[in-house]
Amino acid sequence: MSVVALFPLLALALGVGVLKAPGIEQQRVEEVVADRRVGLSICYEDGRDRNPKLQGNVGVVMDVSESGKVLDAKSTRATTIADKEVVSCVLEVMKTLDFGGQDKPQTVRYTVRFVEEPPAKDE
Repeated sequence: MSVVALFPLLALALGVGVLKAPGIEQQRVEEVVADRRVGLSICYEDGRDRNPKLQGNVGVVMDVSESGKVLDAKSTRATTIADKEVVSCVLEVMKTLDFGGQDKPQTVRYTVRFVEEPPAKDE
């Protein structure tokens, strides 16, 4: 079942990963984050329960070990969403990511964008 089917009024636009150290390809970052799309959507939906008009970005910097597991994830200045619980939830989800083995530890920056989609019009 797709995220859109689960949450028809929200669009989770996964952001652009920016690598500080070479090693993890952009496509791999996108794939790994996309695997947690439902968890990230739940973070946003919980925030929308508190504020139905909630939208914004959560900028994340992740320290990735040689094994590929995220050792730490922190919010960056790119974070614009005004709900600390959503930010905390997103960081917890990001800490569960596993990028697979690396030659050396990596730092990955990523922005998750949360926006409300207007309801579909009947044709």
